[in-house]
Amino acid sequence: MERVAFGPTGLQVTKLCWGMAALGDMPETFAYEVPTDQALATVRAIFTTRGRAAQS
Repeated sequence: MERVAFGPTGLQVTKLCWGMAALGDMPETFAYEVPTDQALATVRAIFTTRGRAAQS
């Protein structure tokens, strides 16, 4: 996957990022809960692919 500069930081990130806020178990915000094991499995799956950028 193509990487691009992350602003002036000198870091390189992939063009595709995954938002992680919904995995933070915030039912009052997202109207559902995410079990810890499911959240961890999701994050592990993301970082074992070619993508390397995540945000919360």
